Amino acid sequence: MIYDGGSDHYTGTVTGTMHGDTLLGEYTAGAGENGSALTTPIAFLRRSDGYAQGGCELVMRDGKFEFERVSALKFGKEVLKPVPCTK
Repeated sequence: MIYDGGSDHYTGTVTGTMHGDTLLGEYTAGAGENGSALTTPIAFLRRSDGYAQGGCELVMRDGKFEFERVSALKFGKEVLKPVPCTK
């Protein structure tokens, strides 16, 4: 997965499992010029036209961030669409 947000550019790996129409997992990336690793929980809701990213409050458990309550996830209106891999 590649995220290009202008001056912020991340390339990383998504691992997770589908739970019905929801993908729950982790995104691990090397960030920016310093290359430090970043791992964050992710959630995507599958819709007919793509995937909507979700979020809620995070808590630190056993040294890593997790969603406080998966039942509290809220999904945005912006839909991410798959694109062909370039590699």
